[in-house]
Amino acid sequence: MDADPIDLARRLARDLFPEALAVVLAGSTASGRATPSSDLDVAVLVGDGGETFRETLRAWAGGGKWLPRRLLAADAERGSALLEGHLRLCRSEDPTPLVDAASRILDLVGGPLREGYRRTWRGVVASAAAPVGR
Repeated sequence: MDADPIDLARRLARDLFPEALAVVLAGSTASGRATPSSDLDVAVLVGDGGETFRETLRAWAGGGKWLPRRLLAADAERGSALLEGHLRLCRSEDPTPLVDAASRILDLVGGPLREGYRRTWRGVVASAAAPVGR
């Protein structure tokens, strides 16, 4: 990441969420473990009645490891291909194995999402409202 991540998070929140109650910087950037390919994880707290959504502002550059790790636990063959592709991308900047592995996985659910993807929830998200431990 080239720009100061804290400044970038502030500008992003100010520009996109001027009515935000709070902004939280999370992930590897917040914990001081960011690399040049790290993404910027930002959570924004909005007031009652505010629109809640998850949005991809730029294409994923292969910086996160949670997806290949979860997939590895669920499906050893596909997860291994995705994790190996991710590691190769980080080491050599060759995206081909990661793109191939991700394409095979995404084909199972109808194909990839593209930049500009946005999903909006109205009201309370069911998983967020469920009591812990149930």
